[in-house]
Amino acid sequence: MSSDLRSTETGSGSDDVGSDEVSDFLSEHPALVKFGRVGWVSKGIVYTLVGLLAFSIAFGEQGGTESGTEASQTGAVARIAEASYGTALLILVAAGLVLYALWRIVTIVLPAKNDAHTWMTRAGYAVSTVVYLALAWTAVSYVRRSGSAESGQSGSSEESRVDGVTNEIMSHIGGRWLVALGGLVVVGIGVYFFIRATRRPFEDDLDGGGVGPVEHRHLVLMGRVGWTGRSVMMVLIGFFLIQAAWQADAEEATGLDGALRRSVETTFGTVLVAIVAVGLIVYGVYCVVSAPRRRLAPADS
Repeated sequence: MSSDLRSTETGSGSDDVGSDEVSDFLSEHPALVKFGRVGWVSKGIVYTLVGLLAFSIAFGEQGGTESGTEASQTGAVARIAEASYGTALLILVAAGLVLYALWRIVTIVLPAKNDAHTWMTRAGYAVSTVVYLALAWTAVSYVRRSGSAESGQSGSSEESRVDGVTNEIMSHIGGRWLVALGGLVVVGIGVYFFIRATRRPFEDDLDGGGVGPVEHRHLVLMGRVGWTGRSVMMVLIGFFLIQAAWQADAEEATGLDGALRRSVETTFGTVLVAIVAVGLIVYGVYCVVSAPRRRLAPADS
């Protein structure tokens, strides 16, 4: 690998901590970046489907989806299972999500600075790894059940899981405060996502070029729209967690699907849900289109 390409992949100059180690590592394992980019495509497919499901909530009849599939990552997997070639596609998506998770693991262990920001970033990547490995397992589970979306959804919706966990926490002393704190943290993540959308640090994850007719500035615009949609999504989920704690009612807590369905019933809810839907669709497309320009970099980049 040439020195220019190595610099592009790491996105770091000679003054960055561990840049030489990262360059050497990528020179010895060039396939990791390619596999990771495949993972980004799978992630993009899932987000696009979630956005489409959210869109049907915003503009569908009575705020529901035609098939009753929930607007969540699990719901997106269920929708794939319903397709004609669902089983084959689920296998590809599951493999891609595993590759994406491995991409994140490698990113965590790459040489980087030893400061608070870097460790927080690593923690975020670790959570992302767990989430997408769990999602990959969900896809595998559908395959093992011959793509039966109905059996996969029965009794294990995102809404029921969130309600169950929240109810368990609130049954203990101080549980309401913990749920409220969790809601504030989720809202804080939403604010962080909005900062990413406005200040564009996600642009550092790209090597600076375009993809076919899509120029770099178009990729950046798509990223900004996508991160904005994700920001509103997290704020809505956090709001309902805080509301659950305030009213001491675990049923007020909800995941993405429930947050969208409840929001669409309010005065400006349809607008918010539409922002989330469009944002998630654009973010999904952004992940797919920008995959060839993705680079593997340490957590301090």
